[in-house]
Amino acid sequence: MATKLKKADMKDIVIQDENKMSVTECAAYLEKSVDTIYKMARAKQLPHYKLRNNYYFQKRFLDRYRERQQEVIMEKIEAKWLLETEVN
Repeated sequence: MATKLKKADMKDIVIQDENKMSVTECAAYLEKSVDTIYKMARAKQLPHYKLRNNYYFQKRFLDRYRERQQEVIMEKIEAKWLLETEVN
């Protein structure tokens, strides 16, 4: 199913079309494994579309996904900080 790529190999991947990124290109862009990208796409955690049996991604939607993930992380950090300051 998925091709195992080493991190060094991922750096060599060039994104050909920002509106139609393959799973491998998406994995390199998000710095995740190909298997993880497939799992996230199937679970509808990543914005994607399918043509035939292939998953494709658009860079602009992946950028928004990254921003949302950063916001969630920052909210968790802030909530933890607020809890710690209330206790002290």
